[in-house]
Amino acid sequence: MSGVRSSRRRRLLVSIAALCGGVLLAEGAPRWRLFSDWAPAVRLGHGLRNPEHYLPKESLEDFEKLRVRMIPSGERWCPGLPHPELGWVRRNLDPASLRHPDEAQLRGRRPVLLYGSSFATNDDPDAPSYEALVEGTELGQRFFVLNYDSAD
Repeated sequence: MSGVRSSRRRRLLVSIAALCGGVLLAEGAPRWRLFSDWAPAVRLGHGLRNPEHYLPKESLEDFEKLRVRMIPSGERWCPGLPHPELGWVRRNLDPASLRHPDEAQLRGRRPVLLYGSSFATNDDPDAPSYEALVEGTELGQRFFVLNYDSAD
């Protein structure tokens, strides 16, 4: 009789362990494929790592969080240095004082501070930057643009 009880107990424990293990595997395997930086996970989860499959683009904040989380850490683009109050700041700013490296070029001109992250970045090499647009005019005699966008 004792052998029957231990056999039942063993089957019950195996069943509970299989149930728990199945739930963990069902949840853990997709998370591993979606979010792990390990090369096999990135390769196996390549087709799944699209945030549009899980969230509408209209939920912008959550969509961006998920999009960034799905990119392997070695491929993530960092716009600058993280700052606790400002978000991102340029890599070439002094982290303690946040002084702009071009301040020496002011030479008595009034600074025009330009903020705007990617909107203030000139991505077109054929187009002049905002700084060059002001510098090349009569306004450049009185004003100097200090671009604080997060790109370098």
